[in-house]
Amino acid sequence: MMENNNNFVIDTAPLNYLENFILYETTSWYYIIGEASSQNYYRVLKIERNSRNGLSWTFVQNTFTKNQIKNLITSIASANERMRKVCEFKAILGFIRFVFCYYIVVATSVQKVGIIGEHSIFSVEQTDLIPVALSNYEYTSEYKSCRSQEIRYKNLFSLTDFRECYFSYTYDLTLSFQTQVLNKRRQQLKETNEEKKSLSQQETTTTTT
Repeated sequence: MMENNNNFVIDTAPLNYLENFILYETTSWYYIIGEASSQNYYRVLKIERNSRNGLSWTFVQNTFTKNQIKNLITSIASANERMRKVCEFKAILGFIRFVFCYYIVVATSVQKVGIIGEHSIFSVEQTDLIPVALSNYEYTSEYKSCRSQEIRYKNLFSLTDFRECYFSYTYDLTLSFQTQVLNKRRQQLKETNEEKKSLSQQETTTTTT
C-alpha cells in the first residue's frame, strides 16, 4: 500500500490479475483462458455459441495451474475433434449485438500510457470482433435475411476510435480518486470492526468456559 504526504491511500497493484487471454473454439462453445500476471494460475470462461436466449456464458469458479490448464485443454480437445485456437488478446472490452448475434469485443494490442500509484494505465491500440455464433452462421437463412444490415452496423462500429479508450487491470478508472480512497477506508473500517467483533466473541466464550 502506498501513502502520500496528504494521507491519501492508493492500493498497491495486486500481484495476480488476468492480463493475457487465449480463445479456443469447439463446435458449440468458446473457451477463453485467462492467464494471471504472475503466471501461476489460470481462469476459464465458457461462452455458448448457439444460444437462442441471448448471451449465455459460464465462469468456471476453479483456478487452474499451468499443468491443469494444459490437461483441461487436452481433455476438451479429445472430446471435440474440431477444437482449435482462434486468437490471443489482452483484454475483453465487452459484448455488442447488432442484428444477428452478439460479438465479443477484444483488445488485441494495448500500450502502457501512465500509472496511478502502482497501477498501470493502458490505451487500446487494436481491437477485433468475434461473433458468438456457429462457424457456418454466414450460410444460414437467418443470417442471409439480415446480412446487409449486419455488415452496415459492423462497418459503422469499426469507425470507433478505441485509442481514446483507457483501462487498468487493477484500478477502476470509472470511479474518482476520492471515491476509491473512501471505499478503501470503509472496507478497512469494516474489516477492523469484524476483527474486533470476532475477538470479543472469542473472549466471551473463553470467560464462559
